[in-house]
Amino acid sequence: MEEETLISEELDKADALADEGLLTQAEEIYARCISGGESLRAFTRYGLFLARVGRLSLAESMHQKVIEIAEPKGETGWVAAAYANLGNIYHTRGDLDRAEEVQQKSLELDEQRGSTEGMAASYGNLGNIYEMRGELSRAEEMQQKSLELNEQLGRTEGMAAAYGNLGNIYEARGDLDRAEEMQHKSLELEEQLGRIQGMAITYGNLGNIYYRREDLDRAEEMQRKSLELHEQLGSVEGMAATYGNLGNIYEVRGDLDRAEEMQHKSLELEERLGRAHGMAITYGNLGNIYYGRGDLDRAEEMQHKSLELNEQLGRILGMAITYGNLGNIYVARGDLDRAEEMQYKSLELSEQLGRVEGMALSYGSLESIYKLRGDSDRAEEMRRKALELEGQA
Repeated sequence: MEEETLISEELDKADALADEGLLTQAEEIYARCISGGESLRAFTRYGLFLARVGRLSLAESMHQKVIEIAEPKGETGWVAAAYANLGNIYHTRGDLDRAEEVQQKSLELDEQRGSTEGMAASYGNLGNIYEMRGELSRAEEMQQKSLELNEQLGRTEGMAAAYGNLGNIYEARGDLDRAEEMQHKSLELEEQLGRIQGMAITYGNLGNIYYRREDLDRAEEMQRKSLELHEQLGSVEGMAATYGNLGNIYEVRGDLDRAEEMQHKSLELEERLGRAHGMAITYGNLGNIYYGRGDLDRAEEMQHKSLELNEQLGRILGMAITYGNLGNIYVARGDLDRAEEMQYKSLELSEQLGRVEGMALSYGSLESIYKLRGDSDRAEEMRRKALELEGQA
């Protein structure tokens, strides 16, 4: 027991060093703590550190080691936690079926143990999986369950995560006011905790909301805050997402060279992680930049790469956006039949998601297609539908 106490103190030092950005010194301590022993706490904490800095294969082996040691001893709490951590790794890689499978195992063990904290975490993790798939109602149900349990426990860290995740769901639906409300609740709790990783994520989420509102200066301010903290933490996934978000801001401002530079930085990190979700987004963003330059062949190539990954992931939101982008490319080429086909595919998926903004964009694009064909009646019908939805957004 005394040895475990000493290991715990050492791990706390390593966590503090990692949060300060002193990653090499932190890793030296983590490595010492797992050396020659069977400390479940050490393997778990080292695995979490490795996942954060993007070394997913080694992180996976740490959590599998926890299961290997803990399962024969009947240490089901550690086994449940290890399954949850493995689920987060598979989620990052885009292997959503496997991620869901192990999160369900974690949830089942925590239910058997009566661990409210574990159940709250698993509900949140499952909600994130369903959100990526575009199953927003199911995602919201999971996050609300997570929030309710964390509130019962008075567990501030869990409440902050649930508020942020709910904010992402509302943003995906286009309910930006509610999304911002949730992110501010999350940020307030993360700041109370002094939890740098949570603050970094929430600043990025707020930046995305301001971007959607076309408040680009505020969006950039939030993304810069997010990037600074992710760099301090060595969070590869966080840096990748933030570079992509900054690229989107520069693209809207018309600074396409800077936008492309950010997207390539993002893509390099996403490829290092093997993170299909992030690669899909970045390919789509690069496609938009090449479209803006009039390089339609390269634009289409990027959008098809994005679409292929989104289809593999079953990511409905990504597919909806990419079909719309392809529709714009075909309009620029004068292939109106193919453009119309893409916009209706995009519209169908946005309707499935209840994504008002996406539906309005599709109707606006269809209006342009019918105008080019000289079909004024149908163009006017599309215009009215777009305006009606814009009024709801």
